[in-house]
Amino acid sequence: MPNIREKYMLSARTTSYWLLSLLVLLALSAPISDISAAPKQRGFQVPLEGITEASLDDLKSNWNANVLRVQIGNNTEMDGKTGSAYDAMMEDRFTLLDQKLPLIAAKNLKVIFCLYSPPGGFLTREAPSHHRMYSEPALQNDYIAKWRQIITRYGTNPAILAFDIDNEPAMRKGLLAPGAKTWNALVVDVIKAIREINPTVPLIVKPLYGDPSKLASLPAINDSNLTYSYNAYFYNSYQHTGISSAPFSIARPTDAALLLKIRQGLAKFYLGVYNRVAKKELSPSSFPPKLNVGEATVSSCALESGEFIAALLGALEKDDSIPSRRARDRALSKWRNSRNKRRRIKKPEFTAQDFMLDVAHDSYTVHAYGESPFWDPRYNCDASGNLTLSPTDTDRAIVIKGMMSKNDP
Repeated sequence: MPNIREKYMLSARTTSYWLLSLLVLLALSAPISDISAAPKQRGFQVPLEGITEASLDDLKSNWNANVLRVQIGNNTEMDGKTGSAYDAMMEDRFTLLDQKLPLIAAKNLKVIFCLYSPPGGFLTREAPSHHRMYSEPALQNDYIAKWRQIITRYGTNPAILAFDIDNEPAMRKGLLAPGAKTWNALVVDVIKAIREINPTVPLIVKPLYGDPSKLASLPAINDSNLTYSYNAYFYNSYQHTGISSAPFSIARPTDAALLLKIRQGLAKFYLGVYNRVAKKELSPSSFPPKLNVGEATVSSCALESGEFIAALLGALEKDDSIPSRRARDRALSKWRNSRNKRRRIKKPEFTAQDFMLDVAHDSYTVHAYGESPFWDPRYNCDASGNLTLSPTDTDRAIVIKGMMSKNDP
């Protein structure tokens, strides 16, 4: 049976054949003619320090990435940092970003600015983690003020594609202080403050913990320049194999199971947006919602990691929304016709199941390039869990390059 290298060793010039082969491999349900759209941005999450002319050349020329997701903050120093200490920490990151943006712009790449460090950092990192600003309400005012500063400073920078308001909002209800706002209330205030400065800058919003199943719980945000986002850890234990478990110790989920889990996890969100549009809580342009994946990944030490990343990215590339919308339109048309004939037929009530095929993505970034070797697709993992830079493309690298070859030049 051919291995993944034999399946995917294709150049960027054979993109159409690559896509056909991938769709056959994944056994995706709809015919190719039903695919109506594809992501416009495909790239990597890259650490700020790792952005150099050499790395940018590699990302652009060798991988054909067109977007970089960059987390702005300091994971090792942020906990407990407030006031002037917090401002100094963030100014250090902004200064470094100022040095990197011209390099990025020169390579015709775009940045998703992702705020990683809110004021105070984490109160606890023990799962479920909790940001200090939900236990100290004054820090939420500092958070809004910091976003005002960020948008004033960077909101018109042509190298920045969008602003991700919080990497993974972390809030335990049991640690929420009196007077503190929940994430769902706070994010509305943040967006309002940003819009007072820049009415059109593209924004990205995640639910708590970046969990796709929590997207449906976000409030109605009537903003035409808003993209919803999540981090694609649908099989968290498998995707983290080797980090908190033995290398190659967890079986890979099937391609069909992964696709089903993605669509089931997001269908309720699509239903919610559809219903809010119907109730005029959101504008008609809000459906379908724009959807981004901040982190699409699998560990180097995961069993059949190449097959998994092929299935994951293949699912993110897939759009079956046209037949889904047509089916709903037919049901509504039949109801209207019957009503005109004075028949008492109940209006169709759609469920999440009716939106399974609507799930489609505008963009995604792979986690990660230049971070931990567990996540970097240039690294191999051996049976003992040792990670080494591969002299040739790994299975994951072959798949990712094939996907990114579809980016516009």
